Amino acid sequence: MTLPELEQVLKWYQTPLGKKISETELEKYIAFSETAAGRHFYSLLRKKTNIVLLDSNKKILMSIVRVMNDDSWDNIRKDLGEPIREI
Repeated sequence: MTLPELEQVLKWYQTPLGKKISETELEKYIAFSETAAGRHFYSLLRKKTNIVLLDSNKKILMSIVRVMNDDSWDNIRKDLGEPIREI
């Protein structure tokens, strides 16, 4: 992960928490991200985030198709309630 990518991730995470990240904390995150464990962690984070986003988009699109085809709302709710499936 490059420094600009890491900074973007950290900004994204700090926004909902309402917490500002100090320069010292940012340096610690950067140092961690440059280790083998850090690279592995951020690689898994990206993979899992992509899985969740792809699955969510698929569920939403399938629900739209079902609505357009006048399918049962019970079926639509059932589809949306299924757990996330890894590819």
